[in-house]
Amino acid sequence: MFKSKVNTWVRFYRVSFQCIGLGFDSHVFRTGELLRLRLSGPNAKLAPYIHDIRGGGLFWGVEFSWETLEAGAIDLKGGSFAMLVQARTLKNGVVIMAFTGGANKEGSKGDHIILAPAYNVRREEIEMIVDILIQSVEEILTEAKSA
Repeated sequence: MFKSKVNTWVRFYRVSFQCIGLGFDSHVFRTGELLRLRLSGPNAKLAPYIHDIRGGGLFWGVEFSWETLEAGAIDLKGGSFAMLVQARTLKNGVVIMAFTGGANKEGSKGDHIILAPAYNVRREEIEMIVDILIQSVEEILTEAKSA
């Protein structure tokens, strides 16, 4: 059993190092930086609702904050913002992961989403992912404000 696991890990690392030699590492960092800039740059449309963005490469977590003035006027009718965003982005064609709570000491505040596109994602696809995320958030906020 142990030998089988060792052989699996050896194959995994051999493939990983081969990918690094082919330039996948620089591609991941370049496209990951584009993703970060689109989420947190000076023109980021989600900025009023984001508390923090953490991550690297193609694995980024976005933590939403509801303690701003803009967020005070929003009624989610008891729903979790992250879960609503997850459902809406899936409906709009993008898969994200959502988590609720955990950002404060008590674990009761801070909705999060995680974006983790495939390593072979293209620049145009990063743009599309962020555009759909923004569209989904705007749809939820518009519906919540009008309700």
